[in-house]
Amino acid sequence: MRLSAIFALCCVSLVPLRAGNLDVTADSQVTLQNNDSLIIGLGMWNYASQASGAGLPSLYPTEISFTLGGLPLDLPTSAIPGTSAAYTPGMLFSASLESLDGSDSIPLFDSDAALLGLPEGDLVLGTGFRSGGSYSGPISVLSASVTISSAEAAELFSAEAFVIRLVNVGGAVTFGYSGSPITSALSASLSSADGTLSMGAIPLQVQLQDCPEPGTIGLLLIGLAAFFLVKWGGRPRPRATPWSRSYARRKDGANSAFKCRLCTVAGCIETPLHRVHGLSRPDGGAFLFGPAIARHYDCA
Repeated sequence: MRLSAIFALCCVSLVPLRAGNLDVTADSQVTLQNNDSLIIGLGMWNYASQASGAGLPSLYPTEISFTLGGLPLDLPTSAIPGTSAAYTPGMLFSASLESLDGSDSIPLFDSDAALLGLPEGDLVLGTGFRSGGSYSGPISVLSASVTISSAEAAELFSAEAFVIRLVNVGGAVTFGYSGSPITSALSASLSSADGTLSMGAIPLQVQLQDCPEPGTIGLLLIGLAAFFLVKWGGRPRPRATPWSRSYARRKDGANSAFKCRLCTVAGCIETPLHRVHGLSRPDGGAFLFGPAIARHYDCA
């Protein structure tokens, strides 16, 4: 029985583990390895009021553009056909524009990638120049844009915030500049369909989602499992006590008994665990952040 359980864990260890999220909003530089994701939360609270004041038919932008830069790589570049632009071969990203809850997703468009015959949603690492801030000089840069319908915009931006997700499907790349937070290396602009209104989105949070190598972590799991199977495998399971049965009932049927303290850039509140997705700010308004861009949960 013990050997079969260990064998099963050996098989499970070959399956990639769930990625972990790290809040890198305050970091100056962030390195993405292959298969890592950068999840960027952006707010747009002022757009609707300005669109309404301008008499626009839609309160949501229909054109979104995005850039993210970093120091130049010490790698050869190649020309993009029909242009004076260049890109770094072997560096490739998949990018999408998403609603906060992830229910709506639209691929971003990179015109340079399209000229190279790549599908919509793929971004190549281009070259550019940065002036001002903590660094001035040549840079490596991701650039993308997307045009959507008013109906799509209403679904994506109903929370007045959204997410840009970048997945590295190429070699390792570092974004950002020493001495400045990573948010200074990115920009996102929002425009109306007729171009009469344009404004920048507000960076809320940046998360690095890393995918660990399954091999080494899987071996660690196997070792721990083997240890506990040998140590405890022959012992009878403890009987449930009144306290443990009560705890199980609370955990399964009354999540409201568990309080969570949710802290975001808008402040902290306490809320029942099962209401974590339907929060209210201390001022009575609705939180415009989903769990994807929350600072942290502190649950008891």
